[in-house]
Amino acid sequence: MATYVKTIECGNSKYHISVSGENVYYSKSNRKGGSKVKGVSCKKNELVLNSTRKPVEDIELCEQIKKSTSSGCFITTVVCKGIGLEDDCEYLQTLRRFRDVQLLRTQAGKEKVQQYYQLAPELADKLEQLPEFCNITQKLFTQFVVPCCKFIRAKQFQKAEAHYQLFLQAVQALTK
Repeated sequence: MATYVKTIECGNSKYHISVSGENVYYSKSNRKGGSKVKGVSCKKNELVLNSTRKPVEDIELCEQIKKSTSSGCFITTVVCKGIGLEDDCEYLQTLRRFRDVQLLRTQAGKEKVQQYYQLAPELADKLEQLPEFCNITQKLFTQFVVPCCKFIRAKQFQKAEAHYQLFLQAVQALTK
């Protein structure tokens, strides 16, 4: 179980920082758990930067959080995090592999991914702020993430892509 440590401000965003063992986590929506901060660990009840083994300042922690969110699966990451899954869970790995191996092979796919990157960070932030975040993410996961991954595993890539578009439309409607 993660233990809340503190809240920090990174630009216009606030992040709740918590630890579990040596792992450090950040979240916008709750005070415990969330996504793992890469490059930072907890040693002797102190947050340290792994590269220097020295205590981490808030500004460095913000930079590490930015680096930790660079995978590009913004909305799906928020949904998976909302139901308690890790950033490297099977579902996120499947969708990232689909993006990298299938979508980025074609010009049309590259354009869709680029559009997603322009739209997704803001939608992900808004999604995390919704009052019914946990209930909403459970529904989105069940209705969209799981079926998309099933389509991908069955090599039904057009169905996966179409279903993911429905997922994005649902998130847009929820966050208006």
